[in-house]
Amino acid sequence: HSMPESVVSEHRTLLERSPAEREERGIGDDRLVEALLTVIEQGGREEKVVTDCALPELDLDFRTVDSDNNYPIVFRNCRFDGPISAIDADVTVPVRFENCEIGGFRLEGARFEFDFVVVNSTVTSETDAFEARFDDRFGVTGSTFEAPVALEEARFGNDADFDDATFQA
Repeated sequence: HSMPESVVSEHRTLLERSPAEREERGIGDDRLVEALLTVIEQGGREEKVVTDCALPELDLDFRTVDSDNNYPIVFRNCRFDGPISAIDADVTVPVRFENCEIGGFRLEGARFEFDFVVVNSTVTSETDAFEARFDDRFGVTGSTFEAPVALEEARFGNDADFDDATFQA
């Protein structure tokens, strides 16, 4: 019941465009979020690796982010100019950031059913995960947080891994 590959690759192309190209084509942030959700929902293992993208803030508040398969969504060498916001979102796919620059995380009340991993990345603005639930692995190995990180009342169901993470605030 998966979509033809062309639909996913069209959405991927949208993510891979430069911000200037998107602006020229009138592609707004909402459209990008839709594209990303389509890639997450229907992409295969390779398609769910998003590389070298410059993305705005991502607003996934109150959404259910799920997938037809359990391949992780991987952001590699990506830059997010604003926060990744998933307030009260229900995320049922593993999420992984590798070598990314991220303008903060707003994860109050979010639930991550699988891994949430941020590796060798820099988070430039604050992270708030008040009452967030990480049911599986939570890892920030080798990442640098340049702004405050609040994990009050966050719940970790499995390993929480802070190896070589740097908190500068």
